[in-house]
Amino acid sequence: MIGPVKAQPPVAGSQSVKEERLGDLPDFPALTYIDRSEHFGVVERGSVTIDGKKGPDYNSIEIGSLVFSNDGRHFAYIARRDLKLFVVVDGKEGPEYDEITGSMPWIVFSANGEHFAYGAVNYAKTTADANPHPPTIGPPPIRKVLKAVVVVDGKEGQSYDSVRKPILSLDGTQVAYVAITGVTYTGLKMKVVINGKEDPLYDMVGALAFSPDGKRVAYTATKDRKEFMVVDGKIGQTYDQITIFAPPLGFIGPVFSSNSQHLAYQAHKGQKMVVVVDGKESPEYDQIEERSPIFSPDSQGVAYVARTGKKEIAVLNGVPGAEYDAIRDMVFSGDGQRFAYIGWKDKKKIAVVDGKEGPAYDDISEISFSQDGKHVFYTANKYKEQIYVMDDKEGMKYLADPVASAGFVLSPDGRHVVFADVIDGKEGPEHEPRRWEASSPDRKHLAYVSDKKTNEQYVILDGQSGPKYKEIETTPKFLPDNSIEYLAIRDGGLYRIIQPLPATPP
Repeated sequence: MIGPVKAQPPVAGSQSVKEERLGDLPDFPALTYIDRSEHFGVVERGSVTIDGKKGPDYNSIEIGSLVFSNDGRHFAYIARRDLKLFVVVDGKEGPEYDEITGSMPWIVFSANGEHFAYGAVNYAKTTADANPHPPTIGPPPIRKVLKAVVVVDGKEGQSYDSVRKPILSLDGTQVAYVAITGVTYTGLKMKVVINGKEDPLYDMVGALAFSPDGKRVAYTATKDRKEFMVVDGKIGQTYDQITIFAPPLGFIGPVFSSNSQHLAYQAHKGQKMVVVVDGKESPEYDQIEERSPIFSPDSQGVAYVARTGKKEIAVLNGVPGAEYDAIRDMVFSGDGQRFAYIGWKDKKKIAVVDGKEGPAYDDISEISFSQDGKHVFYTANKYKEQIYVMDDKEGMKYLADPVASAGFVLSPDGRHVVFADVIDGKEGPEHEPRRWEASSPDRKHLAYVSDKKTNEQYVILDGQSGPKYKEIETTPKFLPDNSIEYLAIRDGGLYRIIQPLPATPP
């Protein structure tokens, strides 16, 4: 039975906790789970259960195919009926195909969740398809492609010999993908298709990206063994290779600034490397660190890490900094006016903020700016102590390592700090190991899941515990009023919980 039920008796900090029973969970020995903060999906062999509501039965569900949109309002997966595959979006079946192409996740949602896309193939039937006992010796026969298409919001695009997984702009109104003509490497050519319009053919097409506003597109291409960046349809300078790197947030490809006005990437010139920003090259270096360049939030600054010989430097807006053995974790303040990173020197780590070195420690992690950009803080390790450091001044110290593993949040003005159960240096009740931490957008509140020795789990919000469950299934998500939402299991049922902030400070 689906519907709201009465909450459990409140515990400390759990006044007015709201529970909604979403339904019973199936109990099978082999299940595949996928979850978001808002929703919980259970994949059995032939069906999908979302938030306790079981969907239709099929021959099978493709392993790893269940995905949710970023806003959690839509879901999709790949199902099989007889020998055909099809995509199911919000319970609605799409066209049938022989193959859904690409890599995980096969189905792509736009950032706003309003649009989806995927690649698909149908093959021409052969006499081998009618043979119930095909030969098992020798290579499998090459199947002729009848059509390879990209499907956007359930509608097929133009057919090609092969297509790569599409990408969508943030608002989902723009779609781009790589189309391939030819079935052998000797005759293979590639082109980019943007909103149904074809770009020229190239020998190879690599990384493909939309700008944040969706109005610009960039990709790498190869012709006559030289690589170049194509930006808004214009071919750039040729290089021996353009590096496909992975900046923060897992993005792969050319990097646009947040205002969509600037583009940066790495390139190889012989044995040297350069950073190219808006078509202008940096000096040549032996190596460019793979997680750079990065743009500042205001789009006015760009930074990267470069290596010459055995030393690395951080370069900010073309100005090189001091040399270190290694440099990691570059970060800008929210307003883009300040810049920090961690440098290695003589086997020690140093926080470098606006070009000024802080104290040396055995280890440093989680360097960050306060929301107003006036303060910088990080956790450091010295001998066996874990230390909280703010503006180069040491604060709380602990002998063990829960501080480093538990995370922390800082109030926007930098006046208050929360380390898990420690608020402004005052320790709360002791809990078992923590997991699935989340901080509120304004960084004033901290929530995480705590495991007890009795195998019960609960969420701690600003140091106070919520109701107990057999298992917490999703990371706590902060809502606009700073209450948190998560899913949990108790007595074979799945519940959605809304846990408010504590009425009084712990």
